[in-house]
Amino acid sequence: MLKYLDFDFVASTTGERTVELYSLALIGGEPFDAVILDLEVLNGMGGVETARRLRELDPGAKLVLSSARSEDMTFAQVQACGFDANLPKPFGFVELTRTLQKLLGNGVFCV
Repeated sequence: MLKYLDFDFVASTTGERTVELYSLALIGGEPFDAVILDLEVLNGMGGVETARRLRELDPGAKLVLSSARSEDMTFAQVQACGFDANLPKPFGFVELTRTLQKLLGNGVFCV
């Protein structure tokens, strides 16, 4: 979906790798516009700890929680976990677009 919306993106399978990739992007002067994280990651650091570490690197990081378990969370709970937005799974193009527009600014892309 991100490719269809004309975003460049990097995929990662662990929180540790996500933090490493984000750090490299910051050092290279091309920080990520946003990071979409799941709460639970097999064999790696989960979304909440990853969000905490990303905030240490960049307090202004735009972090999106995306999990089937986040559907019933209030926005205050999502923020308390370190996220700026919630994108419960499963989601489609419309939900992804609205979430990213809200986070990054309107008028950037459309479906």
